[in-house]
Amino acid sequence: MFLLKVKCGSPGDGTNTKYVLITEGQPGEAYKYICNHGFTADPNDLTVVCELNDEGTIASWSPTPSSCSEVKCGSPGDGTNTESVSITEGQAGEAYNYTCSHGFTSDPNNLTVVCQLNDEGTIASWSLTPSSCSEVKCGSPGDGTNTKYALITEGQPGEAYKYICNHGFTADPNDLTVVCELNDEGTIASWSPTPSSCSEVKCGSPGDGTNTESVSITEGQAGEAYNYTCSHGFTSDPNNLTVVCQLNDEGTIASWSLTPSSCSEVTCGSPGDGTNTSLFQSLKDNLGKQVKCSSPGNGTNTESISITEASPREAYNYTCSHGFTSDPNNLTVVCQLNAEGTIASWSLTPSSCSEVKCGSPGNGTNTESVLITEGQPGEAYKYTCNHGFTSDPNNLTVVCQLNAEGTIASWSLTPSSCSEVKCGSPRNGMNTESISITEGNPGEAYNYTCSHGFTSDPNNLTVVCELNDEGTIASWSLTPSTCSEIKCGSPEYGTNTESISITEASPGEAYNYTCSHGFTSDPNNLTVVCELNDEGTIASWSLTPSSCSKVKCGSPENGTNTESVLITEGSPGEAYNYTCNHGFTSDPNNLTVVCQLNAEGTIASWSLTPSSCSVVVTICEGSKTVLNCTNGRINIGSALYGRTEADVCPHDKVSNTNCMAAGVFDTISCCTGLSQCAVTASSSLFGDDPCPGTYKYLQITYTCEPEDDLPPQTLISIDICEGKDEPRITCSAGQTISICSSIYGRSDTTTCAKTRPATTSNVDCMSLNPLYVRTTCQGEQSCTVNAVNSVLGGDPCRGTYKYLHIDYRCVA
Repeated sequence: MFLLKVKCGSPGDGTNTKYVLITEGQPGEAYKYICNHGFTADPNDLTVVCELNDEGTIASWSPTPSSCSEVKCGSPGDGTNTESVSITEGQAGEAYNYTCSHGFTSDPNNLTVVCQLNDEGTIASWSLTPSSCSEVKCGSPGDGTNTKYALITEGQPGEAYKYICNHGFTADPNDLTVVCELNDEGTIASWSPTPSSCSEVKCGSPGDGTNTESVSITEGQAGEAYNYTCSHGFTSDPNNLTVVCQLNDEGTIASWSLTPSSCSEVTCGSPGDGTNTSLFQSLKDNLGKQVKCSSPGNGTNTESISITEASPREAYNYTCSHGFTSDPNNLTVVCQLNAEGTIASWSLTPSSCSEVKCGSPGNGTNTESVLITEGQPGEAYKYTCNHGFTSDPNNLTVVCQLNAEGTIASWSLTPSSCSEVKCGSPRNGMNTESISITEGNPGEAYNYTCSHGFTSDPNNLTVVCELNDEGTIASWSLTPSTCSEIKCGSPEYGTNTESISITEASPGEAYNYTCSHGFTSDPNNLTVVCELNDEGTIASWSLTPSSCSKVKCGSPENGTNTESVLITEGSPGEAYNYTCNHGFTSDPNNLTVVCQLNAEGTIASWSLTPSSCSVVVTICEGSKTVLNCTNGRINIGSALYGRTEADVCPHDKVSNTNCMAAGVFDTISCCTGLSQCAVTASSSLFGDDPCPGTYKYLQITYTCEPEDDLPPQTLISIDICEGKDEPRITCSAGQTISICSSIYGRSDTTTCAKTRPATTSNVDCMSLNPLYVRTTCQGEQSCTVNAVNSVLGGDPCRGTYKYLHIDYRCVA
């Protein structure tokens, strides 16, 4: 009996692996799974081996089919000023959105990272480095109303800025401070409250004087004059009747220059000499006429004269025209008599008033020297800021203005103040650290710092605050610096690897070497990663260049019924010849395997499955045997009936060694596809005796094939009762009859027993393979045979009712 070698079936598809490429495996044979794109596994877990149990009766793969797990990204890592990362891993294609910490913000496009696979699908990494959020700040608080220019361009949350009122303006101190505040979400910073407003500092009512008319105003502006008027019958020095609203040095308090005026009563002087005085005599001499002064005459730049004559000692007060002034002592003339009392004349020539003018406007703060010493009412003077200083143009012009009475001229504003021209905060550079200053003075330098992993020419990292030629605008000397990413150069050539396909790589980028055709390496040693040093200033590849070793075939597996394999490995192109065990044979073309590379040059395997040598069965003439495949199906390789060798089945009648019956293989091939098949070495099985008088033998070679590889064959059986010619043997159109075996006689008590049950007891009555059946039906599409002794070679058992049993196949 011959037993088929035990084999493993297909190892079965793994989890997330490519389809299995083999359907069976020999004991000791290894199969390596390949993970699908985007999946990975420990290389040690990808190989299964076909192993026998202790009894050698069952072969199975160990371990179970491989399982590849999805390639994932690890945690994206906490960003700068971001909320803690909420995930520990990410699937390929998955996006993670960073959230800026409260009080920090960033461009939304920079807050999303995506888990991406490399081209081979073996490594997953996040598309960007962890996000960085910058602090949310307030911009400039903006200029207030009547306040000095804001001195800052930005403010941090919680930072306070205190406005300063312009000179001559004031406000509640609580209203001068604004605070940079965040909204509830922490995404927007703004100043609270709105920019401050300062109101003008004014004097209150000057208050009623003593013996003066009621005050006609309730308040006065700085520089404004108020003239008291004495009540009727009262007088005062005109210099004491005018008060001016004045600011203190800080410009925060306004008060009147004098206390309210006081007027004294007007009284008569001495009543003069009595009767018979010189004056009387004079009057008498002048015919009793009173001597008077005529009109005092119009003065220069004075109001029109309001009298035509005046009595002696009568005073007349000139009034300067609006916008003109004079010493009050020069505005009063008195009608006086000469010594004789005969002529009356005014004590002074008509008064002259000069134009009221503003004095020099005074030098401003950080302004060029004032070029004028006085200014006429309505005249404007424009200050010029010193080089490198600037001011609101509206604050650089002052106008000479008269008060309401036209008696005092003053400049409309206090001398201008120019502040230094400065550069604002330098703008953020490309890939640089956050700016650490908010402004810069002319001539001041600021050095940018490249972000971690970026670099630049040091000459391009320094900007200087510079003035334009006019000194009115300050700007930084260069555009914001740009730092370029630090990269690795081309990886060096490996040993037995393909040419390098890149010239540079970014930090974190992986490069996968490809072994040259016919060479291989551990995948873990083929990938190098561009890495930064701790300072972020140098990028280099993580490993030395990869080295690939030559791809070889392992030991060829032991064949079926072959001698033990003598080599442990083979180089591509190398051949190995199997040797069949004693008593087995094979086509020589099937005994040689060659070590071959796949098209990619990455895997070497033997060209054929391990050789299989067939069983050789020799049955001497007149004997029979059973071909048996316990765990598979018979596959007939060759069949010979006759004699070709003298020493097989020794006998005294072996002189003819060139004797072979025709059609033997066709008959024996009826066993193909069966698990068991009985065969007999008899000329009647194959037709005419090929060599009468010679002792012959039947020699068969066959293998036992797995049931999955060799489908079962359909064997048709019919029984024809003795004396009958029915049923008829028939095959479908296109097919012919192939007789496998025929028996005439009886081997049981039930077949064809209904009509003659008393004559069916002999069940050891057989005539094997009557020649008549083969010659009548072999190769026909249909045939009819008669179950009678005369055509079937005689009666094998007289007195027993017999039947003809035929096994056949229909073949195309």
